[in-house]
Amino acid sequence: MKNTKVFITDISRRGGYAAVAFKGCPLRCKWCITPEARQFGQEIAFDIDSCVTCAACNRACGVGMQKMRPSRIYDRSFCTVCGNCVPACPNGLLKLIRREETAGGIAEAAAKAGLPLLLTGGEPTAQPEAFRAVLECAAELGVKTDIHTCGDYAPELNADIVSRVRRVYFDIKELDARSFAADTRGDLGRVLANLRALDGAGKDTVIRCTLIPGVNLNAEFFASLAELLRSLENVSRTELAPYSDECIKKARLVDIFHMPRYRVPARAELETAAETLRKLGTENVRVLAE
Repeated sequence: MKNTKVFITDISRRGGYAAVAFKGCPLRCKWCITPEARQFGQEIAFDIDSCVTCAACNRACGVGMQKMRPSRIYDRSFCTVCGNCVPACPNGLLKLIRREETAGGIAEAAAKAGLPLLLTGGEPTAQPEAFRAVLECAAELGVKTDIHTCGDYAPELNADIVSRVRRVYFDIKELDARSFAADTRGDLGRVLANLRALDGAGKDTVIRCTLIPGVNLNAEFFASLAELLRSLENVSRTELAPYSDECIKKARLVDIFHMPRYRVPARAELETAAETLRKLGTENVRVLAE
């Protein structure tokens, strides 16, 4: 288990955790906050807006994918993702996104830092073997582990989560099945079934909602959310976070240009949403900073 490969985008200190961002996600949310982590394979991020067309990457590329004429283009159609262009750029505008770690190495790094692990992403359960291996290695070292999940994972993983995970941060994006499928390509039925399975097993859960004008910042969603929360017994709190349009720039780095831009909600709108949920019987609602 210790040598199990884990593909990630980053390990960082975040909010008292050693946070590990897994590469890959089953969803395709229109507002994805980590577009660089959606695909499972290796990718090269490129800040085309800052490029000075010095052509150093063009000279380093063995298959001619870094093109200067007739306009500056990183043509990914035949790119082998060899990475030769990355060190060639004098301004650091090209970056290999995926890193390879081991489950044991991740657990040992957290133990050495004296921090609990937060497995996030992407989606940590989308690499099930690696996910299980990290949980097992962390348990062997006495490292507490929390996860942040979209909930769209194989139900068999609930046993591992119940036995190995201390707390689950569980995303609730939308509660209309048709809208959820259209906006994320996910299965809301499976998401809610997994949430109820964790709740039935007594797992401490924090519900997280990113509020997006035109998607879920509305009375209908709040009423459905409050109804869902009343049916659960082990939700310790509900957290409301604002949509951020920083995802648009991050998406451009990996050639995702079709991501829609939503309005960024004001803090007052989130506070109003929190008060609405309280009036609907939801206890311990917290508004997160931007």
